[in-house]
Amino acid sequence: MEITFSGYFFLIVYFIAIFFPVKYLFAITLYSSIFGAMAVFNLNYKGITPFIVGLIFFNLKSIFLPTKLRHNNFPNSYLVCLFLLYSILYSIVIPIIGSENRQLSLKNYTQLVYIIIYTITLYSAYKIQNKVDASFLIKLFKFMIISVVAIGLWEFFAKSTNMISFPNSFFFNNKGYSLLYDQELAIGGQKRLNSTFIEPSYAGSFLAASFCMVVILGIKKNILFLLLILTALVFNLSATGMLSTIFGVLFCMFINIKNWKQILALNILLLLTLYIVYKTDYFTFFIEILLRKKDSLSGESRLESTVRAINLFKESGGIGLGLGVYRSASFISDIIVSYGIIGTFLFCKLYYTFIRTIVSRNTWLFVFAIVLLCAQCIAIPDISNQIMWMWIFMSVSLNHYNK
Repeated sequence: MEITFSGYFFLIVYFIAIFFPVKYLFAITLYSSIFGAMAVFNLNYKGITPFIVGLIFFNLKSIFLPTKLRHNNFPNSYLVCLFLLYSILYSIVIPIIGSENRQLSLKNYTQLVYIIIYTITLYSAYKIQNKVDASFLIKLFKFMIISVVAIGLWEFFAKSTNMISFPNSFFFNNKGYSLLYDQELAIGGQKRLNSTFIEPSYAGSFLAASFCMVVILGIKKNILFLLLILTALVFNLSATGMLSTIFGVLFCMFINIKNWKQILALNILLLLTLYIVYKTDYFTFFIEILLRKKDSLSGESRLESTVRAINLFKESGGIGLGLGVYRSASFISDIIVSYGIIGTFLFCKLYYTFIRTIVSRNTWLFVFAIVLLCAQCIAIPDISNQIMWMWIFMSVSLNHYNK
């Protein structure tokens, strides 16, 4: 086991945070979700991210928290327990008794451990719901956005110009991922903004969802945030980010259809951005990406992966293969091939529960979740996606304010 330099940093931060009110440890842990390509520990081929380590610290501290919350007030507690039990039994039994396509591996156990940690954290987040509020989490979210954009621009210009250095060994030291720091666009060899994520698609999904979330919070008072996010999205050059942004903008217009001033301001902002991009080479890159993505090596690989996942699901008789056995290219096909019909139903019902708690009073988080889900369906297949679970923990901690 190897502890990285960034790992020492986060371990020290977590140890210090234990002695402060739990909401700060909760906030630091959620903040660490953006560092997907970073590892605290490297175990052979797999790295343990700061987010997972932070959740362990948070859960340990939450055990000793006094609470007056009743168990039956925890939203769909029985559904959560059923999903956890199903994940444990399913991930261990199915790969053992299955066909040659289902082999028990370390990936099986890794995904299972993640699901167990995430499920336990749901209850821990519920226990602190009277200690955090929406304004606290919005400030945290804005700080996350600033960090992603600032680090992303630093990283992008460092590898594009070679005039400044970037500590990629600090931010990209997770041995579990090979597509890390220096990815280029297949068309023209253009460098792409990756920021703190494992690949540009993940960065694009976060930026697209964040842009739409900030739009809901108000364009006029958050114009700087919006401009920074749009700048990062331009340099990101991710089809996932572009398509998710387009979907998110349309979705924001739909839910704000009576607020014509907000819609007008959003359209003006986007048109100005598009005009500026049109005057640069990036406009050509955008057109090429959107028109030729399905014919590119990446597009063909993702399509082939999704088709294979569907075929494997059919071959399993609808049972699925188990967690970590096969990784598809889309969130939906990945859930189906991993969990089968029953597990997919349980997960979707649980997911709907989290969405329902924020749809009315915390629209900003609801929009972030919907746009992120769009990006996941396009090209982010990971059920253990840290950003997805980050907003889920937020929704659970805000449940008290939605009653």
